[in-house]
Amino acid sequence: TETKNGIIISVFVNDYYKFIDSGVRGVGRNNKNTTSPYRFRTLNPSQSHVNAIRKWIARNGIKARATDVKKYGAVGRESRQPQDKSLAYIIARSIKSKGLVRTGFWTDSINETFKDFDVKMSQALGIDIRVNLENMVKEIKKKK
Repeated sequence: TETKNGIIISVFVNDYYKFIDSGVRGVGRNNKNTTSPYRFRTLNPSQSHVNAIRKWIARNGIKARATDVKKYGAVGRESRQPQDKSLAYIIARSIKSKGLVRTGFWTDSINETFKDFDVKMSQALGIDIRVNLENMVKEIKKKK
């Protein structure tokens, strides 16, 4: 957006960007992220998490083998349900156990973009001041 003082750049991201950027600490022993301010509180995934992973499984054409479902713990009630739901449950539980690794996609790009920003800005400001002073001197000389 152009304003009288310059240009404003707006970037819109999904509200969960901070979890992807910073990662999320898991609840299990195999935690892959120990520095994130965010953490999973329980090991069992919610139905919305399982459904989201089911959509991801369907979108990517992933198929579960019955032996994998038994091997990785979908027993009892889960093993009687369709295999994609059991697989989604297993994946969601694994994610909550291990956590999400920090990607830094947002923080790192902002830091890289504005690296040396203050130095570059002060140099640009110095050039603007010099040019304005030179123009003022030229105007004063013209008036004489």
